[in-house]
Amino acid sequence: MGDHITLDLIERVTVEELCRRHDVTVVVRERYRVPEGDSTRFFASLDRVEIKDGNFLISTHSSGATVEEAIRLLPKVYSNAILVVNAMLNTRREFGPYVILPEALA
Repeated sequence: MGDHITLDLIERVTVEELCRRHDVTVVVRERYRVPEGDSTRFFASLDRVEIKDGNFLISTHSSGATVEEAIRLLPKVYSNAILVVNAMLNTRREFGPYVILPEALA
């Protein structure tokens, strides 16, 4: 890079690092009466975390046929967004954006 170029890149983190830094947990739930192999059988989300979109908060999740797939797809949901924890409490926190790397939890 030349002397007159400054890169201001969005920080890259794994799901595990994001959870550790901001004291949040990945929660995976199984849907009732959804057959094995269905791509929506399991859904994963960051507990108590919503995405800030202007003046709106959006609760979201990723879905997968397996627990691992639901977790692996989390970066697509939460990358490049301002994240809000405990939105309606006095302990509300905002952080991000991050580019979340597509790596499953260890």
